Amino acid sequence: MLKLRYRFETSSFLQIALARSLAPWLAGHFDLKLESAGPLLSAPELYGFFSRPLLQSELCLHTGLAFQPDPACANLFWWSGGALPAHEWLLQIDELWSMTPGGAEELKKRYPEKPVHYLPPCLELSHWQTDAPLPAELELEPEQRLLLWQSPTSDGMEAVLKAFIPDALKAPDVVLLLQIDAVSDDFEDGLMEQIAALCEEHGIAEMEQLNIHTLIGPLAPEAWLGLLQRTAVLLNPAEPLLVLAARALGKTVLAPVGLLTTQTGVLLWEDDSEANRQVLRQALELTTSALSDLAAFSVELVGPELQERLNRLPALIDLPTRREKAKAERLNRAAAEREGRKQKYSLFHSDYQADEMQSRRAWHARYAEYFKAVRADVLDIGCGSGIFLEILKEMQIPAFGIDPDPDMVDVCQELGLQALAGDERVLADCVENSLGGIHASHIIEHIDGQRAIAMVENALAALAPGGLLLIRTPNWRNQMVRHEGFWLDITHIRPYPLPLLQQVLKDAGFEVTAAGFEEFGWNDTFIVGRKPLSGEKA
Repeated sequence: MLKLRYRFETSSFLQIALARSLAPWLAGHFDLKLESAGPLLSAPELYGFFSRPLLQSELCLHTGLAFQPDPACANLFWWSGGALPAHEWLLQIDELWSMTPGGAEELKKRYPEKPVHYLPPCLELSHWQTDAPLPAELELEPEQRLLLWQSPTSDGMEAVLKAFIPDALKAPDVVLLLQIDAVSDDFEDGLMEQIAALCEEHGIAEMEQLNIHTLIGPLAPEAWLGLLQRTAVLLNPAEPLLVLAARALGKTVLAPVGLLTTQTGVLLWEDDSEANRQVLRQALELTTSALSDLAAFSVELVGPELQERLNRLPALIDLPTRREKAKAERLNRAAAEREGRKQKYSLFHSDYQADEMQSRRAWHARYAEYFKAVRADVLDIGCGSGIFLEILKEMQIPAFGIDPDPDMVDVCQELGLQALAGDERVLADCVENSLGGIHASHIIEHIDGQRAIAMVENALAALAPGGLLLIRTPNWRNQMVRHEGFWLDITHIRPYPLPLLQQVLKDAGFEVTAAGFEEFGWNDTFIVGRKPLSGEKA
């Protein structure tokens, strides 16, 4: 069974809905792991797919841009519409798919050397029918009808205003909502100028007579769903899954040519403002019936075609050579970074403490807070009986653990947690840039200096940009630790004082964002290192 990583963005309700439809089906045909850019609070039933340990994979399916393509496997991008990713990003993709026929044609023109296919989205309607609240900023009267235009930017807004404003006073119960993810600093002034000019052109004395509202900034998935459920007419959407879901919910949709128009009974949105004015007037007078024939977009129909395309791709690519090349490049980069380092770690040799009170849940909880905003899985090295993993699960942060004691692994698995047998050396085999965080509590004192340096360097490679490495270890400055406590654990190798840890992390390329000593117990040492974003220097 091929190993498949399915990567998407949790900020997009559309991508969440697609994953909820596809993941259970894919898990029956592939060794599946989901990866997302942040906690998936709106779909907790997918948590098991997120926290599965999958250290290497043959395939990586991207529906969003939250992750860089993995140089050690076959990468596929399933384009839903809207702006294309950066050219450099797409060059790293092995095969391109589009959710619309028109999008496939565009991709073929731009990238004639790459395989391009049309594959429609799949829709599980129940995910869209769960009652959701409106955004808190929006207040609507029960009799008001909502006309929704949603866009990542304000591009295209003028065409919407030209279609709505001329006849706005004839439909006083209609509210136009412009929901835009990001705008420029002068957006509000420009919007007022456009509205004023159109009011003057069409003899509207007061702009205040118009029911036009704006919501600026990305919406939470639940708020976005609530907005769609309350909408009467959806204007010029960019994504085919949105068109499909809106029509299945009984919404009137005005969309451009090629956006599933023929299958879903969508009214045509054109480049001509007068034509759009007429079709909008028609849309407001229609009583639209919900689209009932969704067979072409069911997972039972889309899934087998998806499976067939995924299964044949590894045979077209020399994966062993690709993996060896990726690993060699990473090792060469690490060697180049070590070259010329003047600091000799032997300057810091001394000795250090034990690991008793860490089992207290409250102590772990404060460190779990560091990982709330990470954009990928958290790995707990030396996970023990799974206390830290349980806390992360409660916070809906995807996580898995490794521990050298098979009995501890069994305990974790009996609790429904994901754990593997192993130690910090597993990091050397992790996919580059794949982890959001690494928690290593009372691990480093069990290994020698060379393994400690390798652990930190391999952690930097495995972490995604912005990812965190958190290390806790006994505090050699504590008298109880130094005189006896450290040596009560027969497996302790050597202590790692805070200055040494700071130097090792900085030399490896981390930015040290927090460090110090706990106020309780034996005042354990802690340090947090952040992998710099692309272009940053530690």
